[in-house]
Amino acid sequence: MTRRLATQSAYVSAYLAERIRVYADTCTRAALADPHLLVIDVQTTGLHAPYALQIAATDRHGRRVLDHTLNPQAVISAAATAPHGLTTHDIATAATFSALLPRITDALHGPRCLAYNMPFDQHVIERELNRPYSPPSAVQRWLRQCRWECRQSLKSDPQPVLES
Repeated sequence: MTRRLATQSAYVSAYLAERIRVYADTCTRAALADPHLLVIDVQTTGLHAPYALQIAATDRHGRRVLDHTLNPQAVISAAATAPHGLTTHDIATAATFSALLPRITDALHGPRCLAYNMPFDQHVIERELNRPYSPPSAVQRWLRQCRWECRQSLKSDPQPVLES
Protein backbone atom coordinates (compact mmCIF):
# COMPACT_ATOMS: atom_id res chain seq x y z
CA MET A 1 0.00 0.00 0.00
CA THR A 2 1.50 3.34 -0.96
CA ARG A 3 1.92 6.07 1.63
CA ARG A 4 -0.65 8.23 -0.18
CA LEU A 5 -3.18 5.40 -0.27
CA ALA A 6 -2.58 4.68 3.43
CA THR A 7 -3.14 8.37 4.22
CA GLN A 8 -6.23 8.54 2.01
CA SER A 9 -7.59 5.30 3.48
CA ALA A 10 -7.07 6.61 7.03
CA TYR A 11 -8.84 9.84 6.07
CA VAL A 12 -11.76 7.96 4.51
CA SER A 13 -11.98 5.61 7.51
CA ALA A 14 -12.06 8.58 9.90
CA TYR A 15 -14.63 10.33 7.71
CA LEU A 16 -16.82 7.21 7.62
CA ALA A 17 -16.45 6.61 11.34
CA GLU A 18 -17.55 10.19 12.04
CA ARG A 19 -20.51 9.91 9.64
CA ILE A 20 -21.53 6.65 11.24
CA ARG A 21 -21.26 8.13 14.75
CA VAL A 22 -23.42 11.09 13.68
CA TYR A 23 -26.02 8.76 12.16
CA ALA A 24 -26.04 6.52 15.22
CA ASP A 25 -26.40 9.56 17.52
CA THR A 26 -29.54 10.66 15.69
CA CYS A 27 -31.27 7.26 15.60
CA THR A 28 -34.19 6.51 17.81
CA ARG A 29 -33.61 4.93 21.21
CA ALA A 30 -35.27 1.74 20.04
CA ALA A 31 -32.74 1.36 17.24
CA LEU A 32 -29.81 2.02 19.54
CA ALA A 33 -31.16 -0.40 22.13
CA ASP A 34 -31.10 -3.24 19.60
CA PRO A 35 -28.10 -5.44 20.50
CA HIS A 36 -28.00 -6.61 16.88
CA LEU A 37 -27.73 -3.13 15.36
CA LEU A 38 -25.13 -2.50 12.67
CA VAL A 39 -24.76 1.00 11.23
CA ILE A 40 -23.35 0.81 7.72
CA ASP A 41 -22.12 3.24 5.12
CA VAL A 42 -21.06 2.68 1.53
CA GLN A 43 -18.90 5.13 -0.40
CA THR A 44 -19.28 4.88 -4.16
CA THR A 45 -17.85 5.75 -7.55
CA GLY A 46 -20.69 8.27 -8.03
CA LEU A 47 -24.45 8.65 -7.94
CA HIS A 48 -25.20 7.24 -11.39
CA ALA A 49 -24.51 3.52 -11.96
CA PRO A 50 -22.48 3.40 -8.74
CA TYR A 51 -20.15 0.68 -7.55
CA ALA A 52 -18.85 0.31 -4.01
CA LEU A 53 -15.58 2.04 -3.23
CA GLN A 54 -15.60 1.57 0.52
CA ILE A 55 -17.89 -0.24 2.93
CA ALA A 56 -17.82 0.25 6.68
CA ALA A 57 -20.00 -0.83 9.58
CA THR A 58 -19.99 -0.26 13.31
CA ASP A 59 -21.98 -1.89 16.05
CA ARG A 60 -24.26 0.14 18.32
CA HIS A 61 -21.28 1.04 20.53
CA GLY A 62 -19.31 2.48 17.61
CA ARG A 63 -16.88 -0.44 17.33
CA ARG A 64 -15.80 -1.16 13.76
CA VAL A 65 -17.12 -4.44 12.47
CA LEU A 66 -16.25 -3.86 8.83
CA ASP A 67 -14.02 -1.28 7.13
CA HIS A 68 -12.74 -2.03 3.64
CA THR A 69 -11.60 0.12 0.75
CA LEU A 70 -12.57 -1.65 -2.47
CA ASN A 71 -11.38 -1.64 -6.05
CA PRO A 72 -14.62 -1.03 -7.95
CA GLN A 73 -12.97 -1.80 -11.28
CA ALA A 74 -14.66 1.36 -12.53
CA VAL A 75 -13.84 5.02 -12.88
CA ILE A 76 -14.55 7.17 -9.83
CA SER A 77 -16.35 10.40 -10.73
CA ALA A 78 -14.81 13.71 -9.70
CA ALA A 79 -17.95 14.53 -7.71
CA ALA A 80 -17.58 11.28 -5.74
CA THR A 81 -13.86 11.87 -5.17
CA ALA A 82 -14.53 15.26 -3.57
CA PRO A 83 -15.82 13.99 -0.18
CA HIS A 84 -13.60 10.91 0.23
CA GLY A 85 -10.50 11.92 -1.75
CA LEU A 86 -9.93 8.52 -3.32
CA THR A 87 -9.12 8.19 -7.01
CA THR A 88 -9.01 5.20 -9.35
CA HIS A 89 -5.22 5.21 -9.07
CA ASP A 90 -5.35 5.20 -5.25
CA ILE A 91 -7.44 2.04 -4.99
CA ALA A 92 -5.89 0.11 -7.89
CA THR A 93 -4.44 -2.56 -5.57
CA ALA A 94 -7.43 -2.80 -3.18
CA ALA A 95 -9.49 -6.00 -3.07
CA THR A 96 -12.69 -6.21 -5.11
CA PHE A 97 -16.16 -6.51 -3.59
CA SER A 98 -16.34 -10.15 -4.73
CA ALA A 99 -13.03 -10.96 -3.04
CA LEU A 100 -14.35 -9.52 0.23
CA LEU A 101 -17.86 -10.94 -0.14
CA PRO A 102 -17.36 -13.63 2.55
CA ARG A 103 -16.37 -10.95 5.11
CA ILE A 104 -19.19 -8.65 4.02
CA THR A 105 -21.65 -11.53 4.24
CA ASP A 106 -20.48 -12.47 7.74
CA ALA A 107 -20.94 -8.87 8.89
CA LEU A 108 -24.28 -8.04 7.25
CA HIS A 109 -26.26 -11.27 7.45
CA GLY A 110 -28.27 -11.38 10.65
CA PRO A 111 -27.86 -7.97 12.30
CA ARG A 112 -30.29 -5.08 11.84
CA CYS A 113 -28.49 -3.07 9.12
CA LEU A 114 -29.14 0.64 9.47
CA ALA A 115 -27.86 3.31 7.09
CA TYR A 116 -28.66 6.95 6.55
CA ASN A 117 -29.82 6.25 3.01
CA MET A 118 -30.35 2.50 2.94
CA PRO A 119 -32.15 2.45 -0.43
CA PHE A 120 -29.04 3.89 -2.07
CA ASP A 121 -26.55 1.73 -0.15
CA GLN A 122 -28.65 -1.39 -0.75
CA HIS A 123 -28.82 -0.54 -4.47
CA VAL A 124 -25.02 -0.30 -4.60
CA ILE A 125 -24.61 -3.64 -2.83
CA GLU A 126 -27.17 -5.21 -5.17
CA ARG A 127 -25.28 -3.80 -8.18
CA GLU A 128 -22.07 -5.36 -6.89
CA LEU A 129 -23.81 -8.69 -6.34
CA ASN A 130 -25.30 -8.51 -9.85
CA ARG A 131 -21.95 -8.39 -11.58
CA PRO A 132 -21.75 -11.15 -14.18
CA TYR A 133 -20.72 -13.89 -11.72
CA SER A 134 -23.97 -13.81 -9.68
CA PRO A 135 -27.32 -15.14 -10.91
CA PRO A 136 -30.28 -12.88 -9.99
CA SER A 137 -31.86 -15.53 -7.74
CA ALA A 138 -28.65 -15.80 -5.68
CA VAL A 139 -28.53 -12.01 -5.35
CA GLN A 140 -32.08 -11.86 -4.05
CA ARG A 141 -31.41 -14.69 -1.57
CA TRP A 142 -28.31 -12.82 -0.33
CA LEU A 143 -30.21 -9.54 0.08
CA ARG A 144 -33.05 -11.24 2.01
CA GLN A 145 -30.52 -12.39 4.62
CA CYS A 146 -29.99 -8.76 5.64
CA ARG A 147 -32.44 -6.82 7.82
CA TRP A 148 -32.34 -3.42 6.09
CA GLU A 149 -33.51 -0.19 7.70
CA CYS A 150 -33.16 3.37 6.53
CA ARG A 151 -32.12 5.93 9.14
CA GLN A 152 -34.19 8.51 7.26
CA SER A 153 -37.34 6.57 8.15
CA LEU A 154 -36.51 6.90 11.85
CA LYS A 155 -36.74 10.68 11.61
CA SER A 156 -39.71 12.86 10.84
CA ASP A 157 -37.97 15.38 8.56
CA PRO A 158 -37.60 14.35 4.92
CA GLN A 159 -34.08 14.03 3.48
CA PRO A 160 -32.89 13.69 -0.10
CA VAL A 161 -32.73 10.08 -1.25
CA LEU A 162 -29.50 10.07 -3.27
CA GLU A 163 -26.21 10.29 -1.46
CA SER A 164 -22.86 8.67 -2.09
